[in-house]
Amino acid sequence: MNSSSVEKSIAYIEANLQNPLSLETVADAACLSKYHFSRAFKSATGNKVGDYIRRRRITQAAYDLINSTEKIGQIASDYQFDSQESFTRSFKGVYGLSPNEYRKNGINILAHRRNSLSAERIEHLHQNVSLEPTILTEPKRKLIGIHCQTSLVQNNIPMLWQVFMRRQHEIDDSLDNGRFGISGYKEFDPTLFSANAMIDKWAAVEVSAVDRIPQDMVTYELSGGTYARFIHRGGKRNIQVSFEYIYSTWLPNSIYEIDNRDHFEHYPQGYKGPENPDSELSIFLPIKLKNSTV
Repeated sequence: MNSSSVEKSIAYIEANLQNPLSLETVADAACLSKYHFSRAFKSATGNKVGDYIRRRRITQAAYDLINSTEKIGQIASDYQFDSQESFTRSFKGVYGLSPNEYRKNGINILAHRRNSLSAERIEHLHQNVSLEPTILTEPKRKLIGIHCQTSLVQNNIPMLWQVFMRRQHEIDDSLDNGRFGISGYKEFDPTLFSANAMIDKWAAVEVSAVDRIPQDMVTYELSGGTYARFIHRGGKRNIQVSFEYIYSTWLPNSIYEIDNRDHFEHYPQGYKGPENPDSELSIFLPIKLKNSTV
């Protein structure tokens, strides 16, 4: 299945999100048999065809809940759900909120959003992100760094890193094992993933001791535990595609769920910078087995 067939099938899906869709009709649009199309689509995108269609419909329905006054039952019908009840179950399974709660919240949540795939996004998934992570146990780490609060709209993260890198030499006892970027949502709440939501961010390095903390810097302890480690290549370009894949495709199809521990990125020694296409960093997702209370 070449990239042209992928693009044709996705374009057909996007044009028909509010119309009946089946594996047969989408495979026909790609000019392939059902068998070959379903295998090839999964290989190219990391998604099963039905899962992709369902998640795209839910994403678009979420947009309509916030940006229209259409009744929830009508939105469910528009996106081909058999009933409002089945729509509510599917919606809550993705966003953790019922459609009514989501609408009352009034925030178009970014978490678990499934954006439309494009040729560039598919290429990135194949070349620049590990579709299957390494599952590992991370140790606790003592960090020293700089903290700020920001949102996607404000995006103070580049400034945070610029300030930190100018002052990193002031930190004693650094272990010289790269830098860590921490996102402050240990209590994982999907409402934090909106464009205007304020999130705590840290830029830091690991240290052997915290005897001396430079002025205006802070300490932080990574809690350690079980993590899914993904590799992202290409600096900041398309990093949102990597995060979208991790949260919207890999996580719901895995045997794991988010655990209430640190989410962080590791920038190794020799990291080439956010603009360099050869840069490589690791994304660490705190996980536990589904239905686990541990």
